[in-house]
Amino acid sequence: MDIQYDQIFLPTQMQQQRAHIKFKSLNTISADSIDYIVDNLQLLNRAVKYTKKQARGQYRNPTLINVKSYESCYPTVEYGQTQILLYPGYLRYLIIGHPINNRVNAPKYFNINITQCDGQELTLPQIEFGQTHKLEEYWDLYSLGVVSGSCIRKITVEWQNNKLIQCLYFIGLYGIILDIDINSIGQ
Repeated sequence: MDIQYDQIFLPTQMQQQRAHIKFKSLNTISADSIDYIVDNLQLLNRAVKYTKKQARGQYRNPTLINVKSYESCYPTVEYGQTQILLYPGYLRYLIIGHPINNRVNAPKYFNINITQCDGQELTLPQIEFGQTHKLEEYWDLYSLGVVSGSCIRKITVEWQNNKLIQCLYFIGLYGIILDIDINSIGQ
């Protein structure tokens, strides 16, 4: 299964519909266009915490995996790990980044592992922030070894600081979710 442009940016709320119209003329998905959406339109980069009601709505209208998670790195910790468990889904884009407000630091290094439904794991290249002054890093996972149509179950993000400083980062996951276990959501 290949994820198409209209599927990735299928509008599900009014703000998404308005933003969708603004970039409807775009005919390709690239890091630049995602960067524009995230920084300016905030179409996909929004916090989502599923409730059972929302899950039922998505079950009726299968659409986007849209998870944004802000993670805090405490001032006395140099290393930490976050796991995001997915319902069977088909992830295509992964964004790891620094909060846009620039008031706190992001971790220095990130290591990201993807666990597919068949148990195979894919390790992405290590991210080092501060080298190019980018606030976000983007991956098209198909170009990094994830096969189109592969089912993904879990994302593991490890971060490491070289200083004991407070930090914050976000994770964005974008793709298609086809099957939701309603009973496991919002608990």
